[in-house]
This record gives sequence, structure tokens and C-alpha cells, in this order.
Amino acid sequence: MGFKADLEQVFTTEAEVGEPDSLQLLEPLFRTTGAANFTGYNNPTLDMLFDQTSVIDRSYRSERNAKLKEINKILYQELPAIVLFYIERL
Repeated sequence: MGFKADLEQVFTTEAEVGEPDSLQLLEPLFRTTGAANFTGYNNPTLDMLFDQTSVIDRSYRSERNAKLKEINKILYQELPAIVLFYIERL
């Protein structure tokens, strides 16, 4: 069992977010035109959710978190990237 990949399909990255809001991390990586979208991932529905989430003020946490959950559900289903590990707390 294994997988075959061209060299340009494999890369590593790290990221950190200054605020407890995952939009800062997810949007550059997974928006079609994201600055860190090195895989070329393209999902118009996800782009629309990024647009909708970005205009919700951070003080409306429940509404914003509901959109972020939708974003995470799509990313979990499509797996445009595989997280090898993460540090839950320092």
C-alpha cells in the first residue's frame, strides 16, 4: 500500500495564528487564490464560505463559528492537505 506522487505535489509547511480564529490560517491555505495555496486546491463553495465568514464581526462568535465549522467539514471531507501532527498547547 502506498501512493505515487510527483515531487511537486509534496511539500511541508508550518503555520501559527495570533488569534483564536482559524480563518486567518485556513483562508490563505485553501482559498482558490490564497497566498499559501501551493496545492492549487479549488472549491468555489469554500471560497463563498470564506467570503461570508470574513464579513461576520468577530464579536458574533456563534455565527462565525458556525461558518468555520462548515469550512472545516468541507476540508475534512475533501482532504486537500494532510496534517501530520499538531501541538494542541504549548
